[in-house]
Amino acid sequence: MVDIQKLRSRMVLEGYSQRSLVAEINARGVKISENTFSSKMNGASSFDCDLVDVICDILEVEEPAEKAEIFLA
Repeated sequence: MVDIQKLRSRMVLEGYSQRSLVAEINARGVKISENTFSSKMNGASSFDCDLVDVICDILEVEEPAEKAEIFLA
């Protein structure tokens, strides 16, 4: 289960809204719609490994422990 509060906090810290993060994810070659991303943020579907890797790269989440805190809560 994803810790949405920690993910949202990291997004804000790095200056991303949900819309701008989705745009950056798409720019990096992982295609996802805003609706699909929203579903994942709301817990209706899960984040896959490729998406998690791209999100962590964009949000500069480098430490494995921090990744686990956010995406394996």
